[in-house]
Amino acid sequence: MPGQNFRPREILYLTDFSLSAERAWEHAVALAREFKACLHIMHALDFNRYGLYEPESTALVRTEMLESDREALHRLASRPELEGVAHRVWIEEMTPEEAANKLESDFEIGLVVMGTAAPTGLDRVLQGSTAEAIFRHSMVPVWVVGPNNRIGVGQRLAVRQVLYATDMLHGFGPGAVAASLADQHAALLTVMHVETRFGQDAIRPGERDVLRRVIPPGPRPGTDFAVGFGADPAVAILSEAQRRQADLIVLGARVKPWWAPLSSGTANTVIRSASCPVLICPVRAEEAQKAVVA
Repeated sequence: MPGQNFRPREILYLTDFSLSAERAWEHAVALAREFKACLHIMHALDFNRYGLYEPESTALVRTEMLESDREALHRLASRPELEGVAHRVWIEEMTPEEAANKLESDFEIGLVVMGTAAPTGLDRVLQGSTAEAIFRHSMVPVWVVGPNNRIGVGQRLAVRQVLYATDMLHGFGPGAVAASLADQHAALLTVMHVETRFGQDAIRPGERDVLRRVIPPGPRPGTDFAVGFGADPAVAILSEAQRRQADLIVLGARVKPWWAPLSSGTANTVIRSASCPVLICPVRAEEAQKAVVA
């Protein structure tokens, strides 16, 4: 069963050398150390973003940027915290989502780690969210460290509270990943679903049993179940995460084809505002359909 024993052996860390990427760096190293995985450190350089240069200067700009970015990438790979962690470095001349997809296929990547900022104004209109472009098209879970993350890590991640939020249509995969990580860290797991009904302040009879079916069976005495209420699922998820002092939020996200437009949905809102990392697990269309049928 996918995710039932989630232990990626190849982890991809995406960096653009920004502050948001730096926030994700210690998470990537700690995860690679924990899983005894090879850490692939990759920078994607998309020259299409620099189409305003005159043609005669393009080659010079390209050469200078590649040289500068290669130096920055190798400085990153030489940092002392990587001691004892197997790693490789890559620089790809393509968009970050294309580069991530390429390495996922070439090296059987099991987890992608990245940071993200909170784009605003014109940047958001023109560029959208690189993080969403990656997790909406990725075939593996994506560990995203958002701009409000307050969870620092050292040699090892300290995961004590895992919150898995489900819309009941995401199949078994994300719940299996959440349960596996909770088991490995002896953490408390909370499974929650957001309802739009009002006037309720407690879980209804039978809802606990329904929520229990979205995670693997087994002895898990620390598991709790919750139902959030309100028109905006992101607000309910963030409120529950704060109340439980979650160290990790797990969400499912439907995989989209490359041509499909992206949107600022629940996952993006949670990532931008959460004080802990958010693990986005891919859900393929056939898995979502099975969940609806079930």
